[in-house]
Amino acid sequence: MDEVTLFEEREIEIHFDTGAYRLIPGCTGTLGEPLENFLDLYGVSPDAVVRISTPEDLARITRAVRSPAEALEFVRVFTSPRTHYLFERRRVLIDLTESDAAMRGFGVIDRALSQRLSLPAAHVVEGTGVFDVERCLVTADSPAAPRTVLLRNERVFRDGKYERVGERPIATLDADDVTLPFYE
Repeated sequence: MDEVTLFEEREIEIHFDTGAYRLIPGCTGTLGEPLENFLDLYGVSPDAVVRISTPEDLARITRAVRSPAEALEFVRVFTSPRTHYLFERRRVLIDLTESDAAMRGFGVIDRALSQRLSLPAAHVVEGTGVFDVERCLVTADSPAAPRTVLLRNERVFRDGKYERVGERPIATLDADDVTLPFYE
């Protein structure tokens, strides 16, 4: 593996158990602008540095997921407005949330529009040894492109394993309906 420059001040705080591993953004090679286009996520322990590109990569260093909140946190590592750029380079894919506030952040849709479209809120169902997660994500390929709302179903197991069950488009939004972060 090429030498990795780690940005420990940008460590991703998590609550599920990754043992000695910490989640830290970093890069190989030369940095450029905007910085987000050059960063990846790494699992860093005293003995190893492992690139985390997919939920399956994260599952390899995860020891335990103990609650529905931790299961949701696990899947949101890859789609949170704070961390999404560490994974997907071709398009933006982030969690869709709703709010009544006039000023909305990335991935936030007006609550009235969400209700009119019958978009389900993220929820987790706990089973024996597994958490079934259902949530809405929003994606687009460019700033002016329409936004696609995806309904994604995933499983996070208590031992940290991960499985994507399915995903399907359920709505299309105008670019003005939800702001997405683009790094050009």
